[in-house]
Amino acid sequence: MQQNALQANNVDGTFIFVDLLGDCIDNLKLRKAAGHDGITGEHIVFGGNDLVVHICLLFNSMLMHSSVLSDFRFGLIKPVLKDKHGDITSTDMYRPITVTPVMSKLLELVLLQ
Repeated sequence: MQQNALQANNVDGTFIFVDLLGDCIDNLKLRKAAGHDGITGEHIVFGGNDLVVHICLLFNSMLMHSSVLSDFRFGLIKPVLKDKHGDITSTDMYRPITVTPVMSKLLELVLLQ
């Protein structure tokens, strides 16, 4: 039922609007590590209005074709030291974190709105 309402409101195939994407970009966390693509949140936030429009076109195209870019599904797993005063040679002293591309984080923020 919700999908039918979405289709009725979006006859032209637009699912994500520039205003919504701009709000999500404003909510991106800055000063975080870049993913495998080297793009950080600062690149998106300070990229300007033209970038927002192009990202919006990309996301709408992905939704229209029911496809997600393979780079959006890739993450780097990095070990982070739990306690710098412990034994750094022990594998138990590390916890894994996954660094994902900022574009996939942005798409996730948009879809959660």
